[in-house]
Amino acid sequence: ETLQRARQIESRIIQNEKRFMFTLDNYMKIRLIMLRVNLRIPILLLGESGCGKTFILEFIAINFFCDTFELLVFHSGISERNFENFVDNCIEKANKDRNKRLWMFFDEINTTPLIPIISELVTERKAHFATKQNNELPDNIIVVCACNPFKFRSMDVDEEKSRRAEKAQLTHKVYPIPESLVSFSFNFGQLSPEDEITYIKSILRDEKIADLDPNFMTTLSEALQLGQQFLRKNDSESAASIRDIRRFTRLIAVFQRFGNYSIAEALMLGFYVCYSIRKRSDETTFREYRERIEEFNDQIQSRLSSILNKHNVRERSLERLFDTACQLYTKEVKRLKCWPDDISDNRPVRENLFIVINCLIAKVPLFICGRPGTSKTVSILIAKKLFEVSSQEKEQSTLFKQLPQAEFFQIWGSKEMSAEQVQRHFDKT
Repeated sequence: ETLQRARQIESRIIQNEKRFMFTLDNYMKIRLIMLRVNLRIPILLLGESGCGKTFILEFIAINFFCDTFELLVFHSGISERNFENFVDNCIEKANKDRNKRLWMFFDEINTTPLIPIISELVTERKAHFATKQNNELPDNIIVVCACNPFKFRSMDVDEEKSRRAEKAQLTHKVYPIPESLVSFSFNFGQLSPEDEITYIKSILRDEKIADLDPNFMTTLSEALQLGQQFLRKNDSESAASIRDIRRFTRLIAVFQRFGNYSIAEALMLGFYVCYSIRKRSDETTFREYRERIEEFNDQIQSRLSSILNKHNVRERSLERLFDTACQLYTKEVKRLKCWPDDISDNRPVRENLFIVINCLIAKVPLFICGRPGTSKTVSILIAKKLFEVSSQEKEQSTLFKQLPQAEFFQIWGSKEMSAEQVQRHFDKT
């Protein structure tokens, strides 16, 4: 019977294409979660972003038990009506088949003022909404919550004195977790260095990077772990997650396919884009951060030396290779007449444009942070014009021959913009 159940689970994993790296830490987490579920004890997972909270719950529900999994991610724009409709839909689905369990997962619960209702729903298994006084949950519904720990941002002494509101010290707006929920909290923790390198190797094997010699898998994994450590050291512990490795592999594929770069050059560009030029921490001066970037680039160059030697890479500097790539893209954009005549050719525009184009192709989310006048909007407008070039003109391009068509939707944000307005723009898109 045990063997048959194991084969069924393996079949569901293959069917759902859910790959999971089993480590001792993950095994203990799965056992503790399953124990609490079977004993009907509420679960509140605490852990950094990207540490696998949502993935492991969905994996257990779908692949281990073949249950239904419903997810609601809270933020300041989720209204009580949205929350009520979600709960009502879950109750309706659970009542249709009382023999099948439904996992109702609430993520980021400390980002919403609705947390008292969530607490009541978890602890009492009922909720009092404005339109309904009593929403009781069926016995086959499992309620699980998760949240990221709040963080205090670093500030200078003078700046901190000028702050009167304590909430100004937080990196994002959060609400206190009720005492009734704290007793059910389960610290999910962070990945240990050993588990992190195991995850990185697993992702690299799954992604199957073209032209990468399997013998260099460990070398690349160690270099990526160095990049993760660089982000945590220069920003915060929450700055790096396993998601960064997925983004890295996506961009590598784009550099190889669209930029015609060798695997060694693509790796160098990937490290520079994904790690070297990521947002610096506020307490660090630009000169200090530049020194840290140069030190990091030298470390990556040293770690990748065996790969660079095999592919006879002449340009070993990550920054110079990146600058050359930006200039090539800029030259081709000008040839296609997508560069406005009244915009000067400067480094900020070239860098922003290169990253915008490649992130759009790779479908990687991108935030361009900078002071007014640093060519943020200009680079996006140039990229928009480039993606709108006709297929005939793209066919004559050496770099953008395979560039897909794209439609752009602009939202001009302001302090007065509400979450409902953003949602309407998103629905329209």
